[in-house]
Order: sequence, then C-alpha cells, then structure tokens
Amino acid sequence: MTEKKSPYFKIGDAVDDVKYAFGAKETTFATLKLFGKSAFNIGRFAVAEVLPSAVKHSADAILKNDKTSPEQRERATEAKEKAKQMQSHFRGDDSH
Repeated sequence: MTEKKSPYFKIGDAVDDVKYAFGAKETTFATLKLFGKSAFNIGRFAVAEVLPSAVKHSADAILKNDKTSPEQRERATEAKEKAKQMQSHFRGDDSH
C-alpha cells in the first residue's frame, strides 16, 4: 500500500530549521523559509478547500430557492460542478 503524498509543506521541518539555525543570516533565511511555506499552505488551502466549498454552498442556496430562474439554476449547477472539479484537481483525485 502506497502512502499518498501531502500537497502541503511540512511546517515542522521548517520550524526545526529556525530552532537550530546558527547566526543571524541562517536564522533569517530559515525564518523566511518558514514564512513562505506557511503562506503557500494557507493559499493552497484557501483555493483547494474554502473557495470550492463556498461556491457549492452558494449554488445549493440558489438551487433551493423557489424563485430562481432556469438560467440561474443552470449557472448554479455549472458552478457547483466546476467547484467539484477544482476540489478534485487540488486533492489529486483522478475521478474527474
């Protein structure tokens, strides 16, 4: 059984780099590396999880509304499908 590789950086390794850095130059570099990895992880999470989830919830609300026009229903359905595809892409699923 193969273990699935995480799409996120391991922050613990970067924290250890800062903890064991020697001197101002090495500490500064390690701190910037930690900041960069953290920013990347936050951005990736926002794009891979939060944004698609928000789109799906909005589409569901539109689809549940009785006053929604057929065109709005179609756009909401398309947006929901694109959000699912985006989430699958960022999670590394091969189903879409």
